[in-house]
Amino acid sequence: MRETDPEVAALLALEQRRCAALRKGDVEELRSILSPAYRHVHANGRIDDLETYLPAAAANPRLVERGSLSVRLHGPVAELLGEQYNVFADRRSALVALQLAVRDGGEWRFATTQVTRKDGS
Repeated sequence: MRETDPEVAALLALEQRRCAALRKGDVEELRSILSPAYRHVHANGRIDDLETYLPAAAANPRLVERGSLSVRLHGPVAELLGEQYNVFADRRSALVALQLAVRDGGEWRFATTQVTRKDGS
C-alpha cells in the first residue's frame, strides 16, 4: 500500500470520515459514504443492512481509533484490513475490521464491514 497513491489516499480519507461520523452519530454523513446495499457484520455475529445499521450507529456514538491499516486495490473494489478500537462511555473493544469499498460513480463507498473481537475484549 502506498499512501501517496491517489486511490489509497481517497480510501484512507473515506475511513477517517467514517470514524468521525461514528463519533458524532452523524447519520447523514454515514449515508453519504456507505453504499445503499451496505451490510455490517458485528463482532457478535449480528448482521445489519444500511437501514438497520444507521439508527444503531446514531444511538451509540463511539470514538473509533484505527491501528495499522492495509489497503489492497482490486479494480473497482478495495479491501481495507486492520485493527480498530471502539471506545464507548463504559468500555473499549479491540477489534479487527475487514471492509470492502466499491467505486460508485467515481466515488468510493463502503459496501461491507465485518469486525471480529481480538482476544480478551
